[in-house]
Amino acid sequence: MKKQSRFEILSGLAMVGQLGITLIFPILLCTLLGVWIQEKYQTGVWVIIVSVLAGVLTAGCSFYHFARGILLRARRENKTSDTPHDTEQEDSNR
Repeated sequence: MKKQSRFEILSGLAMVGQLGITLIFPILLCTLLGVWIQEKYQTGVWVIIVSVLAGVLTAGCSFYHFARGILLRARRENKTSDTPHDTEQEDSNR
C-alpha cells in the first residue's frame, strides 16, 4: 500500500468519525437538557420532544456546514491540480 493511499484512507476515516460526532453530539446534548428540564420543573413530555427537535435541527445545520467545507476544500484542491498544460487552448479562449 502506498503512503498516499494510506493517508487518504485515514483521512476518510477521520472525516467519518468527525461527521458522527457532529451529528450525535447536538442531539444527545439537547435530549439530556430536555430530560433535565422536564425532571426539574415537572413539565410535560413536550419539553423533551421540543429539545430533541432542536437537537435534530442543530445536527442538520452542523452537517450542512461540515459537508460544505468538504466540498469547498475538494474544489480548491481540484483547481490547484488542474493547471493548463496546453497554451494553445488557453490562447484560443482569449
